[in-house]
Amino acid sequence: MSGLELRPRFKIETDLSPENVIQKICTSIDGKDAPCEGSVVTNHAVLRMPENEIHFWSPQLNLDVSKKDDGSEIRGLFGPSPGVWTLFMFLYMGFAVIGIFGLFYGLSQMTLDKEPVALWSVPIIIALELSLYFIAQTGKKLGQKQMHELNSILNRVLKNTNSLSTREEK
Repeated sequence: MSGLELRPRFKIETDLSPENVIQKICTSIDGKDAPCEGSVVTNHAVLRMPENEIHFWSPQLNLDVSKKDDGSEIRGLFGPSPGVWTLFMFLYMGFAVIGIFGLFYGLSQMTLDKEPVALWSVPIIIALELSLYFIAQTGKKLGQKQMHELNSILNRVLKNTNSLSTREEK
């Protein structure tokens, strides 16, 4: 995982069928003493920390299981909860729109030989965007322990399988 990657991805190939992988995941999230919570819909699963351990920066693990010739392929994506992800994307896009509007308005002021005060919005918006990025990186670090826990839960679920290969995707 690179430091610039906001949502780490990985791929695991195993000799189990997709149905067996999904069954193992279902078994791991069912029950009172399950190490994590989650949901499964056909060949897609979402793993989350138990409700009493969730905080604003808690990650979730999205898994897509697909059939391969000799087993199955599991593609994983770590990310924040959908509400947090939506909030950050809304802020990124909102700041960008305001910055573009300020840039064009300032350029219009310049062409009309007026004081281009709206151009001050551009460095302010860039500073806000950078601040938002660093806040997201801090949140990622705060959720890193739980991300490793979810990863180890998945590894325990698949421990009785022959993993053909595991690699990080970019």
